[in-house]
Amino acid sequence: MPLLLAMIWPLAAAAIWLVSVAAFGLWRGGEVASQVDADSIPAFQLSQALWVAVVMALVVIATAWLQHIWGNAGVLVAAVLVGLAEVHAAAASMAQLHAADSLPLSVTQWGVLAVLASSAAAKSVLAFIVGGRRYGVNIGLGLFSMVTVAGVVLWCQD
Repeated sequence: MPLLLAMIWPLAAAAIWLVSVAAFGLWRGGEVASQVDADSIPAFQLSQALWVAVVMALVVIATAWLQHIWGNAGVLVAAVLVGLAEVHAAAASMAQLHAADSLPLSVTQWGVLAVLASSAAAKSVLAFIVGGRRYGVNIGLGLFSMVTVAGVVLWCQD
């Protein structure tokens, strides 16, 4: 079964939950931060793009090495670490491994959820740093409840 079809209900439930939490926060009257002047920040820097390419290449190599050393557990560890920075790349890597029959579907599904959780953790930490305690708690609760909903749906699906 393709990974997207296997993850459709957990991801749909997570998306619906997160949109509901965000709508509730807006309805409750959350403050909107002032926008930064867009002209003062360059949108693209070549050096940053090159660093991203180098890091992604190293991640691919490290993931293959961890899979060789520790098997499926190594792939999950690598995916969670990548998920701290870039959830899309980590999930795509897991999907590619599943498509190549290198990773069983159930391991891939729980790996995608682990990547989502590590991304939520990183975003929550950033929310605390940038917006303070109250903002961090609100964002963290919303993100971790989203991951919990996806996990419950995935568990019930198995």
